[in-house]
This record gives sequence, structure tokens and C-alpha cells, in this order.
Amino acid sequence: MKKKSTNVLFEKRKNIINIIMRSFIFLFCSTVFAFSPGNIFSQNVKVQIESDKKITIDEVFNIIKQQTDFNFIYKSDMFKDYPKVDVKKGSIAANKLLKESLSNGHFKLEILGNKTIVISTDSNTSPLQEILITGQVVDENGMPIPGVNVYVSSRHPKSQKVSNEFVLRGTITDFDGKFTIQAEVGYFLVTSSISYESNSQQITNKTEYNIVLKESINALSEVVLVSTGYQSISKERATGAYEGIKKSQLEKPSSNISERIVGMVAGVQSSINADGTVDFQIRGLSSLSANKSPLIVLDGFPIEGGFESINPNDVDSVTILKDAAASSIWGAKAANGVIVVVTKKGKKEKMNVSISSFVKTSSKLDLDYALARGSSSDVIAYEQKAFDSNFFGSLFGGPQGISPNELTPYSQAIVAMNEARLGRITNAERDARLATYRGLDNKQQIRDYLLESPLTQQNNISISGGNEVMTNNVSILFEDRKGFFQGDQTKKYLINFNNQTNVAKGVTFNVGVMLQRSDVKTNSGQEDPLYGGGDMLSTIRSLAPWDMLKNADGSLTDMSYLKYYRPNLDAFVPFDKFAYSDWSYNPITEVQNRELETKQLNARINAGLTIDIIKGMKFSSRIQYEQFKTTAENYYSDKTFDVRQFINETSGPEWNYGGTPTQLVPKGGILEQGTSEIESYNFRNQLTYNRTFGQNHSIDFLGGTEIQNKVVSTTTSPAAFGYDPETLVSSELLGNRSTASLWNFYPAQYATYFYDFSIIPEHQFSENTDRFFSVYGNLAYTYNDKYTVSGSYRTDAANIIADNPKLRYDPFWSVGLGWHLGKENVTNGVSWLDKLYLRGTYGSGGNIIPTASFTPLINLSNSLDAVTRQLTGSISDLGNPTLRWEKTKSFNIGADFSVLKGKISGSIDVYNKKGEDLIVNQSLPSVYGTSAQYLNNGKMINKGIELNIGTYVPINGKDIVWSGNFTYGYNKNEITAFDKGVYSQYELYAGPTTSYREGYNANTLWAYQYAGMHDFGGGNLVPTVVGENNANTALTGWAAGDARNYMVDQGTTNAPTTIGIRNSFKIYDFDLSFIVTGKFGHVFRRQSFNYSPVISGNTSVNEKYSEVANGDPSQIIPIPGVEPRYYFYDRYYPYMDYLTQNASHIRFQEINLTYSIPGQFTKKMGINSMNLFAQANNVGVILFNDFNEDPEYPKGTLRPQSMFTFGMNLNF
Repeated sequence: MKKKSTNVLFEKRKNIINIIMRSFIFLFCSTVFAFSPGNIFSQNVKVQIESDKKITIDEVFNIIKQQTDFNFIYKSDMFKDYPKVDVKKGSIAANKLLKESLSNGHFKLEILGNKTIVISTDSNTSPLQEILITGQVVDENGMPIPGVNVYVSSRHPKSQKVSNEFVLRGTITDFDGKFTIQAEVGYFLVTSSISYESNSQQITNKTEYNIVLKESINALSEVVLVSTGYQSISKERATGAYEGIKKSQLEKPSSNISERIVGMVAGVQSSINADGTVDFQIRGLSSLSANKSPLIVLDGFPIEGGFESINPNDVDSVTILKDAAASSIWGAKAANGVIVVVTKKGKKEKMNVSISSFVKTSSKLDLDYALARGSSSDVIAYEQKAFDSNFFGSLFGGPQGISPNELTPYSQAIVAMNEARLGRITNAERDARLATYRGLDNKQQIRDYLLESPLTQQNNISISGGNEVMTNNVSILFEDRKGFFQGDQTKKYLINFNNQTNVAKGVTFNVGVMLQRSDVKTNSGQEDPLYGGGDMLSTIRSLAPWDMLKNADGSLTDMSYLKYYRPNLDAFVPFDKFAYSDWSYNPITEVQNRELETKQLNARINAGLTIDIIKGMKFSSRIQYEQFKTTAENYYSDKTFDVRQFINETSGPEWNYGGTPTQLVPKGGILEQGTSEIESYNFRNQLTYNRTFGQNHSIDFLGGTEIQNKVVSTTTSPAAFGYDPETLVSSELLGNRSTASLWNFYPAQYATYFYDFSIIPEHQFSENTDRFFSVYGNLAYTYNDKYTVSGSYRTDAANIIADNPKLRYDPFWSVGLGWHLGKENVTNGVSWLDKLYLRGTYGSGGNIIPTASFTPLINLSNSLDAVTRQLTGSISDLGNPTLRWEKTKSFNIGADFSVLKGKISGSIDVYNKKGEDLIVNQSLPSVYGTSAQYLNNGKMINKGIELNIGTYVPINGKDIVWSGNFTYGYNKNEITAFDKGVYSQYELYAGPTTSYREGYNANTLWAYQYAGMHDFGGGNLVPTVVGENNANTALTGWAAGDARNYMVDQGTTNAPTTIGIRNSFKIYDFDLSFIVTGKFGHVFRRQSFNYSPVISGNTSVNEKYSEVANGDPSQIIPIPGVEPRYYFYDRYYPYMDYLTQNASHIRFQEINLTYSIPGQFTKKMGINSMNLFAQANNVGVILFNDFNEDPEYPKGTLRPQSMFTFGMNLNF
């Protein structure tokens, strides 16, 4: 039976006070009065009739409603066959009009305390039968939908938008999609959500309703629930700046879920590394010294291992927490923002199997860009200039003489020039060699024998299912990835298991397990963490263009001339007297005869018990334990040059006198081993309370305590010499390392400084413990589903903060307000407005530097002193007893909107983020016993605006749909307090963190002003820069004075403005989408000529040689004739102002085409669905500089190649 009413509760209200008063009257003065039709109104109440006419009873009620404060509730079909009423023009008492209009029936009228008249027939004992109903809202797959609006309406809604005029009360579904609401039999139960089509059904005498919502074709936003990691809340009630990633984006193929975030969120700046990993920065820089990366939370807990430990196929949702209200619940770890990842869980349905597989490949790296080197002719021209000037008059001396002590290597071109000078070859032979070198180019051989075409193969299977008692989800992933260089390979195995069991009524047990194994081979080489080099790119860069890897007959070239001055080596070193007579070298041999392996075995388990205490109140106890163990085993056989060189050169110097060198290191391979382990646990007890009272008052509360502990330990074992991997046997040193000498007379103990191997016999250990204790709470109150106020509080204590409790415990908090302006009566007439939600937040977060100490720290040596045979130590940190938490205070005002039935929606946010008590490495007068110390003396501010606009346009129902998304972010950064005395030039040009200056952007690029050529009185013009007091300063020494007085601000290297554009076109069974990102307003330094002083080895001459050789010395630093201190140029030339360029660019990140096989075919195949896809990443870039240099990947570095992915996924 349908009911009909007019403007029952939601009249126009002038202000909030009026709303509260009416609510009070309704709740506490709900006495019901009964009347006859003739005594409802005061005798003075009259209405005006405009003309004589015959009208329906509904029209009578409308006239009375419009001219009085009364409203009516009645069954919608009560007057369906009721005769029309004759009315006459003029004034008539309201009582009389009502009595005469209802005179043809028997009716009972009751008036509520809020001037609402309920009309029923006399046969009804009650006009409205009230009942309490419960239910659950699920999607078409049977999954519960949290955050759905549930209303009781007196009229059947005629559109997707529920009119406030007929809404009596409302609530929202909880995390399990369940709801409870007071209702009246005959009225309508309406459920609505932005992402789904509204559902309405008439309320009968039954008390339980299970509702299935269909996905709306006009739904733009797929995210109606946001997760903070501690709780999931309806976005309708969220006051903070939350941003979710669309599921359609998360479901695209990727090796790492971080790839799916790029370009999708305003205010989140991303940098893609050459290996595909992504670094994020949320709303600018939050700290000057602490960790700058956002916190990653998985299924409610911060995790070790980052995105690499997450199966991208398991991810159900990703939420970015950007402001204080969103992230303050995480306290000291959330100053840089939080990325919350939630994985898929089992469903209460029959078993479902999902299989996905893809292959991703690209071309070999762009060698021209990665090397950016000059041609063979350029290199020889430069080296000839150097040779003719005795290496530019170098203080380190000129080319080699004929001596057994002069074995420093030089390029083959310089060797040819020098050998002709020494008379060991003729000038004709020299010229012939140089002519040969000019005609050689080894790039193709490098591509063929050292490079690899990157290839990634990924296979994943997921199985889920369950019943009313238990649900399970398990996934197994295998990924095989080959990198840019031959000999490099990563195999990853990842297993995830999730279970939820209803142990008893109101008691739920959850458990999640992750096991990961990774086998990483880097046979191409590993970069030295301290000094660089050792990796394959460095090896390739060390080659001159004419250094061919193979001879014309296909044999490997002996390239030991890269390690020694070969003519002197051949003339004076008795090869046969050393342990190995083979002194040859070739990079191909090195790669083929070493096994550099890193094995990772990672485990993560979390378990929790949730107990329903009373209605709406739950207590949960959860724990997460992680153990990440990494084992490195690097084996070098004695076929590698590194091993043969080490064994030969650690032998004694007797060969200099015709004797046989005393061998110290036994022959055979060398094995290096080391382990690192991270062991952590997080134990949390939490109470939550979610209830709706009186239909209009909703409370969401959580509070809890948390204990976290993390221990990081490392062990480095002594090298195993003479190691045989077949017999697993090694040998001890053949002599005493304390008394032995190297082949060049240096003590053997210095071997560590000359070679990649160490003869130190002791193990090396380290251990670091971080411990946190936290108390936290969050409370949100929502009135009438329109007004929300929220607050969060957390206090953290850590073992790395001062002993003083006043400093150790520091509160982090936030408050927020939300107002659904779009639900006010004033907007009811705005048919095109679907949603308008205003919100504002203010709060404080924090950060800390784990390496900073509040107490003095002593660093013990790894081995006994050679003389005293005692352990020695040094003070590594004097400590600061007043060290305290960094604070970040954040203010955010935002609005979420949706118009035209979801065709356009979005959000806009304006924020101000102030960092205070930032920990800085403060310069101090040496009288204090140290020249620098960590102090809480820094301040910084970030201001910005973010805009997110999306559209969803169904051109032909669900068959042809266009959807798009545009994000815009602007951030202005400034250091407002940073007390430092005098800046040296190298502190400014080195960039963060030494270049921080008060009043400037933290990412400011500092440069010298080139001043052209100047004669300092010696008759020679030399290149100079502007120095102190605008004086010319030569490039051959440090500039005097404070660098702030002569180095200039070139702009910021961090883009202030970022955009992201995503467009998707669904045309029947095809989906085509693309992503474009842009960064604007920043600068970078382009490649400079590298002004090599030619001290040893191959001369690095890059592609800018002709620019300098043919350039104007007044505009660009020239190559000198004779300059003994030429080696000092490297303190200046990379940092010149003329190198600064516009870093703005637009990058085409991704193009994806997916074909969904039609259901009639998949049904015949016995599967539920099947998709085939092709995807291209790193498609191209538009640059805004004139040098074709990508600002994010400077020339001479690895630049990501275009990647092409082909694959499928099916479900059955």
C-alpha cells in the first residue's frame, strides 16, 4: 500500500539553531493529538481561493500547506476515487474547507507536535504501523557494500535522486553492508549510492530486507568507502582529504602496484626509476632530514618491504591520505602522507578461480642516451690536445715513462702517442693506430654482448570462496624478470592467504599470511655503495669508443690495457712468477664467471580476533609479525680478472728484484657472504563503536593502544679464499696479513683500499632497535546525514627520543568539519546538482630521524687494533638530550561535488602545511666541541591547491561510454627558519640536504654566474665566475667568502605544478584508455662538457666536445691550454648558470587496450569471463628544452624504455 505525504520533516529552515530546536521538539514533544476535520486549525486561520473551480483533494491539501505551517501524511491511494471538491473564489476558514472537503468519507485526523497532520480512515486503529527493520545491502556479486545511504520515504522516488521533501529518516550501512532503521508499514525503503542505481521497495510487515544494488552506468566514482588503515569510513562522512584509485586502474597489468598510482591523484608527485619502481611525494617536502617517503599501510598495518612485497593482483583498493585529518591517526609516521592498500578477501560464494598472465618487454636501453659520449675523433682530438700540453701541465705529471713503477693505465690513443714519444714505436705506427681507432665504434658489440632486452613474465592464480562460517582467498604469483644487462635476472615467488572465520555468534577470527621468495642475480656487476663503480653501466662508460669486446675472428679481446699501462707491464712484470700468469681482462669473461646472488625470504603474518560486545560496539585484538631475511652470496671464480688480480697483487714485491712473489691469498675462487634481517611486530588492541541514534545521530568511534618493535641486524662474514663451489672447501691465508706486503710494497692490511675484496678475518655485526608505544583515538559525529564533526588524537613514544617524558610523549591530533550542502532544502530545486560536500580540517602530525640520537653514541671498530690488539672506537654522535619530535601542522579546506547525474564530479582542496621543530644538522662554533649537531631548529611551509575533475558519459547505455579524469596540483615550498652561519660553495651546489637556505625552496638549484675570461695579471686569460663582492674568481681554487653572496637561485628542481589526464573509451567489448602526466615550473641542469684532466684510464669525453671546442670563451668555459690545476674545474663546470634549463615536460605514461570476450562465448568455454589486453608504457615525452634531454633522466643515466605488455586474465 502506497503512502503519500507533503514536506513532512524537511521544511526550509533558516539556520542551524532552528534545526536543533525542531529536532528537540520532535524527539521530546512527540505527543499525538486527535481531531475531527472541523477543529484542526485555529478559528483565525483562513486560506484564499483564487477562482471558482473543481479540484482534487490532493490540491486542497496543497492549498492549505502553501498558506499555513501544516503538512499532511496519508496513503497515496486513499483519495484515488474520491470526488472532486467545488471551491469558490474568496476567503474561507481552513477548518471549514477541510471539513467540507472530507465530508464524503469517514476519516480520522491526528496532529503531531511538529504540525504534521496524519489522515487515516476510521477503520484503522493506527494511521502508521511502526516497525524496526534490519537488512544487508550487497552488490551483484554478493559482496557487502559499506557506506550506502538507506532512507525511509513517504513517497516512491521518481528518480535516482531522493527528494528531501519525502524523506523521514536515514542511516548508512556498516562495513558488512548491514543496517537497522525505524520504518512505517506502507512507506518505502530507499537505498542509494553514487556508484550504484537506487533501489526502492515498499515496506511490509516483514522486518528483514536483503537488497541487491546494480552498478550505475552513470557512476563516476568507484570509491564510496575510504580506509585509514585503522578503520573504513564512508566517504560521505569523511572530513579529510582522501583520494582513492579506481578499481579499473588497479586491475591493469603491473609488476608493482605503485605503477597504478602514477598520475592518478592530485598532489601526489611520482618519479619512475629506470627499473620500474616508483618514488612518491605527497604535498611537497615535509622534513629536511627525516625520511621523505609516505607511509605504506597494508591491511591495517605499516609494512616492511614496500610495494615489492605486495601482489598487485591481490589489491582491492588503494587510498591516499593527504591531510592531517586523514593521516594524523598514524601519528609520527604520517607527516609525509599515507598510502593505504587493502587486499581482496574471500566472498560468501562458491569457489571462484582467477588466472592472469602477461609478458612485458622492451628494446635494449638507449645506449646513445646512456653514454652520451663523443665520437672516436672527438676523443682523440681532446687527448691529442692533452698529450701535447703534457696533460695540460698537470701537477700530477705527464705521460708514463719506461719504468716498472709506472703501470697506471691510459687510453690506447694516449698509449700510442706516448709509445711514439718514448721511441718504442714509430710515428707512422702511431698514426696508423690512431687512424684505426678513429674508425672504430663498439656500441654494437656492447648491445650484442653486454646488454639484454628487458623481459618480464608474470603468472598469477587466485582462488576464493566461502560460506556463512568461513571465507578464504589464496593467491600464488610467479614473476621472472630480466633487466637491461646480461647476467641479471630476478625470480619472485609470492603466496598470499586470507581467512575469515565466524568462530561463534559475534566472534570473528581473521588471519593473513604472506610468503615471498626472491632470487636476484646481478652477474653484470654491483655498484660500490661508497665509491660507485662496479656496476655494468659504469663498466660500459669506462670504455673508449674503440675498445672492442671481440676481435674480428670472434675471439675475446684482451682489454687488460684498461687496468695497466700494458707496454711497461709486458716489459717488466714476470708473469710466470705469479700465481696466475694470465693477466687478461674482458667484461664478457667477468659476467660469465661470477655468480652474484641475493636471496630474500620474507614472511608476514597478521591475525586478529573481533568480538561484538553490544550493538555497534566491537573489540578487536590484532598482531602482525614480519621477518625479512636477505642473504647475499657473491662468488667470483679465478677465471675472473678481479680474482686473478687480487691474488697476484696481494703477493709480495720480490718480483721487483728478480725473485718470486710471496703469495698471501690462496689460489681459487673467492666467496663473499652477508646477511641482513628485519624482524618486527605490531600489537594492537582497539575498540570501535558505530551507531545511529534517533535516526539522525550517528557516531563513529575508535580508540586503542599499539606497541611496535623493529630490530634490524646485519652480519658480514670474512671472505672465503680458495673456495670451490663443487667441494665447498676454502683455505686460510698463506701468510700473516699483519706483516705481509703487497706487490707494490704497501702493507697487506691496506688491501681493502685498493681492491674489491678484503682480507680482514673478523665477522662484522650491527643491530638497531626501534620501539614505539602509542595511544590513539578517533571520534566522528554526524547529524541528519548532513553535518559531520570529527577529531583524532594520538600520542607516540619511542626509544630514540629523549628520556624526558615531556619530550618523549608528543600528541598528534586533528579536527574536521563536513557539511552536505547538496542535501539542504535550498538545493532541492537545483536538479543538476547531485552532491556538494564541504569539509575542513586542521591538525598536527610528526616525524623523526632514526639516525639522530639524544645520547652520545660510540662506534666500535670491526677488528682489533694492529698495534694494541684492543678494540678502538670513535664518537659518532655527541647526542642532543632535548631532541624531540618534528611537527607538521596542516590546514585543509575542500569540496566534493557531483553534477548532471554523475556525468561530472570531482573535488577541490586548498591546504597549508607547516613544519616546525624540524631536525636539521646545525652548524656550530667548534668551541662547543663539534662543528655540527642535530637540533630542532628548522621550519618549513607548503601551500597548495589540488583539483580533481572526472566525467562519465554513457553515449549508448553501457555499450559506448566515455570516462575521463583530470588532476591538477600546485605546491609552493619555502624554508621559513634555518639558522646557519657561512655556506661554502660545495654545500650549495651539492643540493639537498646541504643547500637548505632560509627563505628559499628546499629544492632550490644553486649555480655559479659565469663571468667569462679574466687576466689576473700574469698575461693569461682564464675562465672565471662571479665571486664575493662581484669579484672575478678563477676555477682553480675555492671561492672566498659566503657562497650565499655569489651563487644564484635558479629555481626549484621539484615541479610546483603537476597534472594527470586519464581517458577511457568503452566501445562494446573493447576498452581503450590512456594516461598522460605533466610537470611544470621547475628547472634542471643539462649535460655539460666534462673537462677531463686526463689523470689515468680512458678519457671521458662526452658529446658536448664540439660545443666547447667551437664555443665563445666569454659564454662557455673553454678547454685550457696549460693549466696545472685543471683537475679543480670539476668544482665549477657542472654548476654553471648557462646549464640551467626548463624542466617542464608532458609524458605519455600509458596506453591500454582490453578486449572482453562476449558472454555467449565464455559460457561455451565454461568460464565466467575472459579478457585479452595489450598495454604500452613510457610511450613518449614532450620536452620544453632545446637539448632533447629528459629532465628526470639526465644524459649519461638509464632512462626507462617504452614497455609493451601482452596478456590475458580469465575467471571461472
